[in-house]
Amino acid sequence: MTIIKSHIDHLEYLVPLFNDYRIFYKQSSDKKGVGRYLLDRFKNK
Repeated sequence: MTIIKSHIDHLEYLVPLFNDYRIFYKQSSDKKGVGRYLLDRFKNK
């Protein structure tokens, strides 16, 4: 197994993963909101 640091280019894979994490913890699904949140995190390091 290879572990890599996530990058802004990985958003298409990270959004569904993070959204499922939210659902697991009883939060509503919000793929657009998750995408904005992650994009903001990458841009602001």
